[in-house]
Amino acid sequence: MEPISVVIPTFNRVALLSRSLRSVLAATETCDEIIVADDGSTDDTSRVVNGPKSPWDGRVRYLALKRGGAGRARNAGVGAAKHDLIAF
Repeated sequence: MEPISVVIPTFNRVALLSRSLRSVLAATETCDEIIVADDGSTDDTSRVVNGPKSPWDGRVRYLALKRGGAGRARNAGVGAAKHDLIAF
């Protein structure tokens, strides 16, 4: 199966982010990549993704973006993707 890039755009949704990441990790293979495109969150989003005890350490890439809207965050995630197949 061809590897995929999963893009998760987010803005101040730290309460749901861990649940989303666990769901995507359960549905993907280790060769797939997961990109969190943070649209300028002011909550603990970066800590959830980059925390030293995160269960997805090494499987998730974090893109810190200036606030620009969901479309811009999605496009930034697509631009950072390593694989041709992309899922949201």
